[in-house]
Amino acid sequence: MHVVDWQFGENSIGDAAGMAPVNTNLLTPRITPTYGLTNLLLMQQLGGGWVAAAGRYNATDLWATFYPDYGRGVDGFMNVSTLIPLNTAVTLPFVSTLAGILKMGERGLEAGFVVLENQNSPTTVGLDFSNGSTLLGLARKYTDFGGLPGSLTLIGTYGTGDFTSFDTSGWQIIPPGGVVPATKTGTWMAAYLAEQKLWVDPCDQKRYAKLFGYVGFSDQENNPFRVTTSVSVEAFGMVDSRPNDRMGLAYFYNGLNDDFKSAFALVTPVGDLHGGEVYYNAQITPWFNLTFDLQAVDPAVRRLDTAVVLGLRTHILKAACTR
Repeated sequence: MHVVDWQFGENSIGDAAGMAPVNTNLLTPRITPTYGLTNLLLMQQLGGGWVAAAGRYNATDLWATFYPDYGRGVDGFMNVSTLIPLNTAVTLPFVSTLAGILKMGERGLEAGFVVLENQNSPTTVGLDFSNGSTLLGLARKYTDFGGLPGSLTLIGTYGTGDFTSFDTSGWQIIPPGGVVPATKTGTWMAAYLAEQKLWVDPCDQKRYAKLFGYVGFSDQENNPFRVTTSVSVEAFGMVDSRPNDRMGLAYFYNGLNDDFKSAFALVTPVGDLHGGEVYYNAQITPWFNLTFDLQAVDPAVRRLDTAVVLGLRTHILKAACTR
């Protein structure tokens, strides 16, 4: 349960690079000031490692099912493109409802099939399926290259609703200057994700370094992204005297499809995005963490300069009770 997700004030997502959001945690409930209950998920064991799940989900919380240490935009990387293939944005709403079945193993999630409502409902219950549903399937294989753990994951989605077509040949022109975009029923995306630990302290399994990367592909007609990819390296507790610090370095690339570029060229030229991010998360006290984050993003709108975003983030933890 994620009881209250409350956003207030302003953020830099729109000013920096909207198609490579620089602050994952500030995408929910909405990019504007608002609050809501964004995650209320019931999971029930069925036996044999199978689990049934149903309820309301928040994508940033749901992703922790796949990668528990990714940080949710609070402790690790901040840019969405570093963490998640943005090809999913069309068929996987950030806050919505789902029902499905998952296969869990000794090392975590192994497979699953989920049906989601294809409508973002950050401050409402939803459940009206106004634009159909999304079918999501995944399979995950755990590996041990060089005696170190890793995983390979395939994810695919198919949305059954109607989606904007970026093929301008089907658009209707309404004088004097109005445009009605065409729609297409059904859209898909697929992604391949890999994670591999590079080093693990034999005396403390919480101290390790890992490599993570993904590549995502999607429907060329009604998904803005043609291909997205990212590669990152993170280290946890690399300094003996600071076992609870973490740091990371990442690069991402979001390639836009040609139809999307052509459609927006009527207003302003757009192109592919790419950028990098580096962060250091330091534990100042057992209950207080401070993160320094630096991003540089070449935005989609060609007339805009490279966005350089400097972030300072705190995370206050509930103090543990000791006797």
